Amino acid sequence: MLALQHVGATDPEDAFAAHPLEPPSERTKGIRMSEITASGRSVNRSPATILGGAFGNLIEWYDWTVYGLLSAAFAAQFFPAGNQTAALLAVLATFALGFLMRPVGAIALSPYADRHGRRRMLPSASRSWALAASSSASCHHTP
Repeated sequence: MLALQHVGATDPEDAFAAHPLEPPSERTKGIRMSEITASGRSVNRSPATILGGAFGNLIEWYDWTVYGLLSAAFAAQFFPAGNQTAALLAVLATFALGFLMRPVGAIALSPYADRHGRRRMLPSASRSWALAASSSASCHHTP
């Protein structure tokens, strides 16, 4: 707050008033900090965008919950029936691997999304999910 008073900013949300070396330019004038990403681009915070993101997050966590609840059934279907404990541990290890791969995927795919945009990234990610789901369906083990 001291830096804001020193610069003379009246609005604590003003994106560039807190830094005394960078006065607001015509491009950044009137933009609030909550509307700017780390790359300096403005963000669409419309209710439809927020609702869409929340819905996507809900579906994702629903998917993880169903997988976790049905892990015993998956163990019987996808892994050998000789040792049920080992099969269940293998299913739970796959579950954990999914959580561990999320940041790896973000690190690997973020540069593409930054260069080409999120709208081009989503279909590419969707195709990779479809490929993974198709390969999982083709590996069905019949006891």
